[in-house]
Amino acid sequence: MDLEARPGYEQLVIQLAGLRAYLPELRRRHASPQEVQQALVRLWGPILRSVAADDELWSFAYYELEQIRCDADPALARMLRRRPRRRSACGRRRCALPAPTDA
Repeated sequence: MDLEARPGYEQLVIQLAGLRAYLPELRRRHASPQEVQQALVRLWGPILRSVAADDELWSFAYYELEQIRCDADPALARMLRRRPRRRSACGRRRCALPAPTDA
C-alpha cells in the first residue's frame, strides 16, 4: 500500500506541518537551542503515538521529526551529517542524515 493511501497519513502530515510552523514560536520562547530541542522532543510523543500501529507511518514520522529537529538547530544538523552511524555490508559508512540537496 502506498504511504499516502494509508489511514492516518493526512492527519500525520497536518501534525508535522503544524509543528514545523510552530518552530519560530519555540525559538522566540526559549533562549537556548537546547531548550528548543527539549520542547520539540516533548511534542514528539503524541505524534509518534498517533501512528504507532503502522510501522511505515511511524518511520516516516520519525524521519520527518528528525528533520524538524535539524531545522531548529543547524549545528545539530551538521553534527549528524558528519557522524557515521554504522558500516554497510560493503564496508562503506552510512551517515545519520542525507546530505542536503540544492534544488
